Amino acid sequence: MTPDELTARSTKRVQLATALSLDLATVPLLLARLRDAVAGTAPDFLLTVETGEEYESLFGPWLPSRNPSWS
Repeated sequence: MTPDELTARSTKRVQLATALSLDLATVPLLLARLRDAVAGTAPDFLLTVETGEEYESLFGPWLPSRNPSWS
C-alpha cells in the first residue's frame, strides 16, 4: 500500500468515525486494553460457543509471563 493510499484510508476512517459519533482510540490505548484483556484471562482459557464446542487460542497461551514488557 502506498503512502497516498494509507493517507486516504486514514482520512476515510476519521470521516466514518465522525459520522458515527465514534471516538478513535490511540494505538497506546488500544495496546493497554489488549494487555489488560490478556492479563485478565485465565490460563488455558477456552472459548465455548452456544453449541458447547470449545475453541482454544489460535496463538497459544498468551500469558503476561510470555512477554516481560507487559509486567
